Amino acid sequence: MAAFFWPNNYQKRAVPFSMTVIPSPPLVQRKEVPVPTGPWRYYQEWNRALFMHWPVATASLADHLPEGLILDTYQGQAWISVVPFVLERVRPRGLPAVRGVSDFAELNIRTYVLRDGVPGVYFLAIEAGSKVGTWIAKNLSGLPYSYARIEHTNHEVSVKAGSRGVQLQLGYSVGNSMASGPLDVWLTERYAIHQVTKGKLRTYPAQHQPWQLKQLSLSYFSFEYPQFESLVEGPPVRMAYSEGVQVHAWDPY
Repeated sequence: MAAFFWPNNYQKRAVPFSMTVIPSPPLVQRKEVPVPTGPWRYYQEWNRALFMHWPVATASLADHLPEGLILDTYQGQAWISVVPFVLERVRPRGLPAVRGVSDFAELNIRTYVLRDGVPGVYFLAIEAGSKVGTWIAKNLSGLPYSYARIEHTNHEVSVKAGSRGVQLQLGYSVGNSMASGPLDVWLTERYAIHQVTKGKLRTYPAQHQPWQLKQLSLSYFSFEYPQFESLVEGPPVRMAYSEGVQVHAWDPY
């Protein structure tokens, strides 16, 4: 088990790491995410989000990406993120949210990619704390949802999927508002999901106000995900918390 414990002032301490850095191909021109012009199709809220980030060697991630995507890097460094949050009030345009279906805790493991120069996220895995929500989200979106037992409170997060060896246990506290530095913006302000669904690479556009970040401290942390154990090692190097954002999403293209 990968378990780590540290005092609440951990974030002030430097965490050393060493890895090989392989920059993205130099000929790729980074583009702005196109703003959708048609009516949005889905409303949802991403609340009580914990952003936890690790730098990763580019070569370690290459085998996890489908054809048509390349890793996006920040100053030559690739990153992977583990993000537990609470998905709330999900509904199609013109319809109300449904109690027991539209709200559930979620955990995503993601990295950062470019599709034809357009930046976005690529989900390596998504865990959802509702069996019904998992089935609906997986069948409607095609995204890689799996069911796990998830508890997400104001001080703790627990994710368990014993049959797959998946578990996350952490205690946290939220501090003052923090200014988003260039890396924080790069890691959080992503307005497209690039994913292969039904054998085709698609882009899922979404729009929301910028994340308002706060300081995040962890009192304990334990994470296991056998499929990605070589990618997430040790405690997170960078962390932040947000109360959430209101999101409008469009059909993929």
